Amino acid sequence: MDHPAQGTAIEHQIFITERPGCVPCAIPRQDNGNGPSLIFNEGEGTKSPKRCSRSNPLVYEAITLLKEHGYLPARVAESSLPIHLIGLKKARSLLIHVIRSRTPVPSAARLHSLFLSEVEILCRLAGAIPYQIMIWVYSPACNWRYYLVYPGGLRRDLDFPASLDI
Repeated sequence: MDHPAQGTAIEHQIFITERPGCVPCAIPRQDNGNGPSLIFNEGEGTKSPKRCSRSNPLVYEAITLLKEHGYLPARVAESSLPIHLIGLKKARSLLIHVIRSRTPVPSAARLHSLFLSEVEILCRLAGAIPYQIMIWVYSPACNWRYYLVYPGGLRRDLDFPASLDI
């Protein structure tokens, strides 16, 4: 089997689930009734999420918060996915995408409309892996907001930071 970086696609079947309070992601459904496919393909000619190797102070704030709640944080420097941090804990692992927005992001619907490509990728990923995915957004007007990502959409985590202690 070829490595994905050589252009071979790896498919994962994911299923759309409806959750109360979720903003749905526009993930196309297949006609075969098995749900959509998630395809990772890093070969030439494919567009991958923006890679960022520079230091981001918000990521370091998030690292501090993870440490305070007993997680072992790992910063992801060069990823083909929009993931900045991995938080490891005995009970669970988190994948976190950190966003700084100049405009207010008061709701999941606003987050989805402002950062469509990142949200769509993370929604697809949420159905393909057994880890919790979160988006942590900082905007000067709203300060920090925390969102849970599901295969069918996302919702604001109103229990944060207590939800980290699970």
